[in-house]
Amino acid sequence: MSKNSGGGVRRNDFSRGDAIDEERAPSRQLNKEATSSSRAARADLLALLGFGLLTLLMIYPLSLHLAEALQDTSDSLLNLWITNWQAHQLLISPLQLFDTNIFYPYPNTLAYSEILFPNVLLGLPLFVFTDNHILTYNLLFLLSFVLSALGLYLLAYRLSGSRYAAFIAGLVFAFSPYRAGHLSQLQLLTMQWMPLALLYLDRYLGRRKAKDGLLFCAFFTAQCLSSFYYAFYMGLAVGLYLLYYFILRRQKVSLSLILRLALLGGLIAVLITPFAWPYFQVNRDLGVERTLPELVAFSPRLRTLLKGYLLPCWAVLVLAVPGFFRAAKGRTPSSLGQKGNAVFYLILALFGLVMALGPTLRVSKNLEWPAFPMPYRFFFAYFPGFKAMRAPGRFFSLTTLSLGVLAALGIASLEKALALLVHRSPFVIRHSLIRTGVFLLVLYPLLLRSWAHVSVAFIEGRERLPPVYRWLARQSPTVIVELPLAFRLADPPPVESIDPSLVWPTYNLFRYQYFSTYHWQESIDGYSGFVPPRHGEIEWEMEHFPSERAISLLQGLDVEYVVLHEALYQAYRPERWPEIQEALPAFRELTLVEQFGQDYVYQVQRRTQARESLEVKGFFPAQAVPGEKYTAYLLIANTGARSYAIKPIERLPVTATWRADGGKGPGQQQQTVRVAVEMPLVISGASVVPVSFPSPITPGEYHLLLEAAAGPLPPFSLEGSVSVGEGAERAAEPVPVRLYDYSLDQDRYAPGDTLRLTLHWEALDRLMGDCSASVKLLDVDGAVLAQQDSALYRAWQPVSWLPGDRIADRHELEIPPNTPLGRYRLQISLYRPADLSTLLPLGEETTPVEDISTWVKVKPPGSEQLSIQHPLHVNLGDRVTLLGYDVRPEAVQPGQPLDLTLYWQARREMTGDYTVFTHLVAAEGRIVAQQDNRPAEGRYPTSAWDAGEIVVDRYHLTIPPDAPDGEYHLEVGMYLLSTLERLKIVGGSEEGQDRILLGLVFVRRGS
Repeated sequence: MSKNSGGGVRRNDFSRGDAIDEERAPSRQLNKEATSSSRAARADLLALLGFGLLTLLMIYPLSLHLAEALQDTSDSLLNLWITNWQAHQLLISPLQLFDTNIFYPYPNTLAYSEILFPNVLLGLPLFVFTDNHILTYNLLFLLSFVLSALGLYLLAYRLSGSRYAAFIAGLVFAFSPYRAGHLSQLQLLTMQWMPLALLYLDRYLGRRKAKDGLLFCAFFTAQCLSSFYYAFYMGLAVGLYLLYYFILRRQKVSLSLILRLALLGGLIAVLITPFAWPYFQVNRDLGVERTLPELVAFSPRLRTLLKGYLLPCWAVLVLAVPGFFRAAKGRTPSSLGQKGNAVFYLILALFGLVMALGPTLRVSKNLEWPAFPMPYRFFFAYFPGFKAMRAPGRFFSLTTLSLGVLAALGIASLEKALALLVHRSPFVIRHSLIRTGVFLLVLYPLLLRSWAHVSVAFIEGRERLPPVYRWLARQSPTVIVELPLAFRLADPPPVESIDPSLVWPTYNLFRYQYFSTYHWQESIDGYSGFVPPRHGEIEWEMEHFPSERAISLLQGLDVEYVVLHEALYQAYRPERWPEIQEALPAFRELTLVEQFGQDYVYQVQRRTQARESLEVKGFFPAQAVPGEKYTAYLLIANTGARSYAIKPIERLPVTATWRADGGKGPGQQQQTVRVAVEMPLVISGASVVPVSFPSPITPGEYHLLLEAAAGPLPPFSLEGSVSVGEGAERAAEPVPVRLYDYSLDQDRYAPGDTLRLTLHWEALDRLMGDCSASVKLLDVDGAVLAQQDSALYRAWQPVSWLPGDRIADRHELEIPPNTPLGRYRLQISLYRPADLSTLLPLGEETTPVEDISTWVKVKPPGSEQLSIQHPLHVNLGDRVTLLGYDVRPEAVQPGQPLDLTLYWQARREMTGDYTVFTHLVAAEGRIVAQQDNRPAEGRYPTSAWDAGEIVVDRYHLTIPPDAPDGEYHLEVGMYLLSTLERLKIVGGSEEGQDRILLGLVFVRRGS
């Protein structure tokens, strides 16, 4: 029994041991998983630490000065301002996040650049606790590298199954040559959300868990709000991924999956829309669109991409090859499988490379194919938003990401081959040594080629803030302007002219905007990725500060303080500072309130704009093409003593009404169009404002009415008549220029002389483009005898012509040597050289002058030393005397010409233009031959004759072929064509006769 008991006990012990083992198995599995998870967490933490240390190494020596320096003083300062503005505004007024302190009074000015909102959320605690703008920005700068590396590390580990391969992939992505070329552009460095979005999209497609889908939405939205460039790129990458997945895994695609993906897309749209809407508003209001030629200029050449971005990654390219060809042997939890991932990321890499080349294939500087249809043109034409993007080369970010993934796949496959080699090799191969070699092989070219140019630019922080900005920080919220404007500081001055104490040795464009982060006063100036189209007009006016127009504009823009920086004027525009100092005392509306060394603060006296001083007239071109754009013009005269300023965002609401003539025209009887018209910033003398809207589609005669009841101008109602029909000529355009005088060097000219004409022009407003003057000498038939066309910028630059300036413009014309006696019309006109369109200067009453001309006398020399064949002295109407005549021949055959020359002398100046009649009369009183015209074949009317002037006047009478032989007599005289009233003879035996009888002419037929 004991034996049985013992045996039983032993059997029971074994049975209990098995039960215990079974009970402990899940615990051991959990412990094993916990240990594996702990090891994975430690590995991930070490990878993160490695990324951080390598980041500090790669940006050395900047890593030693994170609290006092930036990588440069260009876009880094812009992004510092962007992040600090949002952090500042989130704490005090988050609903006005997009209304920044630059480019007052424009709204949504944050939408002129990338928003970088996720970076701001990450940096907000740093902003609050460090109170160091530079340190906060630099930490975000560092974080972009660490998180980018970590993001691709996590994606690559999922796809490759190797943490070492994923670590190398993270280095490739974070420290790529592409990123090294954009160190000052934080929005382009913030790529960390790209791989995470793709990671969780892949996880969602594989596991269909809501958590993965929500994380995909979160990371996709974060990438969109970091850079809207990358928003488009990520959208295309995700679209390609889904398309590839639907093709490769057709059996797994269901309506439910499609609906859930659509729901995720809707969630992303909801999250993005509040931030994207201001961008759409800016695009709608200001037209933020690029052109194809502009995109070509900003597109890299293929040789540039290969040499600058791909050549330093030669080791990565080599490692990526086995990742593509050996991927089929690996396993991965990815929804696409390892081979599928290799194919997809190869497609994505090539897609990014091709799109980065832009709309035109340019291989090198000397090898281009402009007509080659690059894919970018398709997206530009048909995808919304592409017209707002300037730099296609940023598409290379997708190639950079894909190369990292392919390199990870390649390294993972090589490690498997290496493990097999170690197992079979008789030699001892240290795995860690080979891994170190691969690490250095990848990192060394990046350090040597791409990251050798990291610089250090020391920036003045709060403790070294110039006193003028401390003073501005203590003032109530207001509007300021700092002069010279930032855009005038873009080109660096000569090195020897720079004060060594300045922190801004070569680039001042962002100086004011950076310092505004310490006072946040609004400014009419600024710098961003997009600049309002009319900021150049403000810049032009401020260039002439302190002019009356500039001060009026400052008052109209609500500016309270003008900060003048003498040091910057002396460095950049030394000739302007003495002019400003001399002119300032004359303007009582500017008061010096503070001076801080070379910084002067002037307060601008407020003034109410008086629109009652404006008078509005209209100019309506007489013709229009049916259904096409028609442009009428508002002619605005300022009769007040001061210029009138209008904010650049103000529009004039104009109602244009077309009415068919008499209300009985064909088709539609009335058509009304409402347009918002852009106004000039400053109206001093007179301004010309175009108003464009479509014309009626039905031809006919129309009555056009322009009305405005509100807005920056006084109410007006203007009307005119317009003929709408096909073949309408291009209308002339009025311009704010007046010809107030002209002068000729002589009162008359001889053939072969040089005519010298001086035109005296006055600018009534700023000219927005070049124009040319044409001076023509015309005969009575309108034929051109002499002409000179010349651009007005020979004497001055119209675009820099100040309103009120008067300029003398000189022209010379050579009168042809064979020019006969006469009075010739000298015609003056303006035209735009770009398209040859006619320009109309304004007259005294602010109305366009369509014809500017004067008369020039051309008289051959010696015409007053006469030898008259038949002298006479007959007084006609006490206005003119016929001194005599020549006739040749006195005997003429039928059909032959008869030449008659009359010698007139003006007894006094005549206001009327008289016509001369010459008759050859038969014995019975019948007129056989006749020629009636104004003197000198119409070229020299009597109104042009001076008192005492002798005029030689020639006629050609043709004897009719059937004229009978006999005696004929000549008779001449003068009459007014308008009344047919003839001048009568005064004095002598023929007094009171209305004709002068000359001698006989004999007509004889030849034998």
